[in-house]
Amino acid sequence: VLSEIDSLIVSESSKLDVLKKHKIGLLQSLFPTYENKNPKKRFPDYLKSGMWKYVRLCDIADRVILKNKDNSIKRVLTNSAINGVVDQNEYFDREIVSKNNLSNYYVIEKGDYVYNPRISALAPVGPISKNKIGQGIMSPLYTVFRFKEEDHGFYEYYFKTTLWHKYINSKSNTGARHDRINISTEDFMGMPVPVSPDPKEQQKIATFLKSVDSLIFEQESRIRMLQSYKKGMIVELFPSIEEVLK
Repeated sequence: VLSEIDSLIVSESSKLDVLKKHKIGLLQSLFPTYENKNPKKRFPDYLKSGMWKYVRLCDIADRVILKNKDNSIKRVLTNSAINGVVDQNEYFDREIVSKNNLSNYYVIEKGDYVYNPRISALAPVGPISKNKIGQGIMSPLYTVFRFKEEDHGFYEYYFKTTLWHKYINSKSNTGARHDRINISTEDFMGMPVPVSPDPKEQQKIATFLKSVDSLIFEQESRIRMLQSYKKGMIVELFPSIEEVLK
């Protein structure tokens, strides 16, 4: 019985790996590059809509610079390469900052984006993540920005690609700390980002990638269910030490 469950877990895990690799390929092919203004893959409805263009990030988004001056907000958020924007007290085992000295932190709202300049294997120029968990405050070491238009799901996925990394590297200070990108706020907000000639094309890309994420989530849930079922079967099929000693 347990062997059969293990086989199912291996099989479902292989399917999950295929989905994740497929998503990586889509992320690199559905977006244009600065050198080639059209994506490698394009939905048929938009093949004749024209070339994509690039604008500066500051043209379509504003920096968030509101400070927590009255120290009224105590919920400190952080941006991790793996989990995105999370509560700092849940992400770290110990308290990192003093709750009494948060007046210099930026007030961040749900839907805002955060750039963390700390580099890692998963984020070689630092991650840009969307805040999905609600209002909080963010360290002034991070850059927080907010899109002017409400529909910005396209850029949430764009920042999961590596297509913007080359620009960040070109503007970073080579004399900076080895574990952190040193880029000025002006240079960061001057980052070129793609804009489709038809806004509906961007919406369709975001919707399509969201559906892929849903498939990945369902597959991960299926694997967790099988793993939980296996643990339950082990408890049922094998006696405990207490039972044996009786």
